[in-house]
Amino acid sequence: PEADREALRAALPALRRLAENLREEGDRP
Repeated sequence: PEADREALRAALPALRRLAENLREEGDRP
């Protein structure tokens, strides 16, 4: 559905930012 696609598009940047945060946390000692 269109609404689901809109929600997904809204959530994608946040998920990507979260993944980057987790990766940086893992790189830290």
